[in-house]
This record gives sequence, structure tokens and C-alpha cells, in this order.
Amino acid sequence: MKSTSYTLKNLAKNTGYHFRVRVPGKSFVAAPMIYTLGQVDKLNVKKAKKKKVTVSWKKAEGVSGYQISISSKKSKTSIKATVSAKSSKKTLKVSKGKTYYYKIRTFKTVNGKKIYGPWSAAKKFKR
Repeated sequence: MKSTSYTLKNLAKNTGYHFRVRVPGKSFVAAPMIYTLGQVDKLNVKKAKKKKVTVSWKKAEGVSGYQISISSKKSKTSIKATVSAKSSKKTLKVSKGKTYYYKIRTFKTVNGKKIYGPWSAAKKFKR
């Protein structure tokens, strides 16, 4: 029996790919579009006015937007904001004197469904 799976490496981030599969003795079958969403680069957190912080990041090409998570534990995820692809920063309200972990990920909306990229590494910051 031949393999029914194949792994492709080094695909471009934030890109959609079309694949076709050929079954021996049959015509090609089109597979659904597959998207590769990359991890967000250069996540920064800094103090803003009063009880706020500003989260900033390097924009990613070909995405619909970003989700920002703030949690008191490194391993937890708690989505606090969703922003458009045009944004590269967001100011959020937090409790003063507390340490939080910040993470961000990309998403792309395809046919009304959101496809998510991986979460960035957690950034620890005390306000």
C-alpha cells in the first residue's frame, strides 16, 4: 500500500496553497485551499497612561487580523482583544502592580471561517 500523506516543508508564511491529488487510474481531485499562517514577530509591551499597557508587534502580510491574549499564567490563554490587519499596536487596561503574560496570533477569514496561526512566545510584563 502506498502512503496516503505527504509533508511539505518550508512553505511561505501567510500564503494560500492549492493542491491536487491524483488517484491511480482516476482524474485529479482538487483539495481545499490550505493556508499557512506564521507566528507574529517582535511582540513588545510597554507602560501607557494610568492602568494601561500598549502591546505592539510587527505586521504580517496576507492576514485578516490579530488576537491578543493576556493571562496571569504563562501557559494559559485568555483572549482580550481582536484587531484588524491594519493595526500594529493596541492599548489595553490592566491592573497596576500585577504581572501578566501577553501573546498574539494571526488569523485569516476564509469563506466566513477564521483560520488561526500559532500563538507567539509569551511576553512577561509587570505594570
